[in-house]
Amino acid sequence: IGQWERLYEDDVGQKYLEVLQIDEDGTYVKHGSGGFNDRGQYSVRGDSIDFVSGLQERYSRKTDAHFSGDDQMQLVIQPFGLKEDWVRSERLPNYALQKTDFGSLPAKLPDLMKAVYAGTAQMWQPDAVPTVMEIEEVQDGFYELALRFYSPSRDEVLIFQITPYQTSTLIADGSRAVQSPLAATFLDLPDLLEAAFQDSPLGPLKRARIVTYDNFGPVWTGNFAGRQGFQFSANTGEIIQGDITGYIADYEADWAKASELWRNIIEQFSAKPEEDLYSPPIIFFSPDACKQAGHEWQYGHCNN
Repeated sequence: IGQWERLYEDDVGQKYLEVLQIDEDGTYVKHGSGGFNDRGQYSVRGDSIDFVSGLQERYSRKTDAHFSGDDQMQLVIQPFGLKEDWVRSERLPNYALQKTDFGSLPAKLPDLMKAVYAGTAQMWQPDAVPTVMEIEEVQDGFYELALRFYSPSRDEVLIFQITPYQTSTLIADGSRAVQSPLAATFLDLPDLLEAAFQDSPLGPLKRARIVTYDNFGPVWTGNFAGRQGFQFSANTGEIIQGDITGYIADYEADWAKASELWRNIIEQFSAKPEEDLYSPPIIFFSPDACKQAGHEWQYGHCNN
């Protein structure tokens, strides 16, 4: 019972971290590298621990457990005899989780943004500002976060990617990136969803994003597994209806402008005297048709 971890290397020297949480209620959760995560039920039979995955049957394992004191555990996976060495872990997750009707969701997100801003973004570039936070379900009930910071002086974006127990950074071109800064404080997403969709059978959250829009300020957008989408003001929690990007309004304005231009052309064309109207020549593609029209066929074409 409790939290365990193991560090290991593959054949090419790549290091991996796994964290295993075994709870008294008979459930377990494993966070792995490269998106390999699992959760399910376990049972103990003498010195054996059987893990039955709730995600995919191929993740289920029968193991023999050997303990050395209270802080070391070796799991021998049957029938292959592969050995995994685990140690007691006090490693804290990179973000908090909050249980909701839509699963355990990343929580205390404003505090997380402030911590990454102060501890990472400012060390990268002093003029960097937070612009985007994205939440993506990478596996059933497991989420990855991406925090983006824009530096005007370098015109670059720092992308800080977070899983529960691992982080990575990436620098990208900022010329086409979101550049409007987020507010220093904004409403936490799990609280907004609980208040708006309590007891609604919408399924788990698939993705969410907070960005600042010119006419609305910071806005949480996203959707659930059932494709139900949402738009909330991250300042007030108010549900926002309609287009927040301005794209539809711009499209309609462009369409109206183009329509007006074509109407003017048609009006000008219709106002011309009949003799001034351009009439394209009739093209005859055969000698018979050319002669029937009273013209002469010469050198492979009709002289009309």
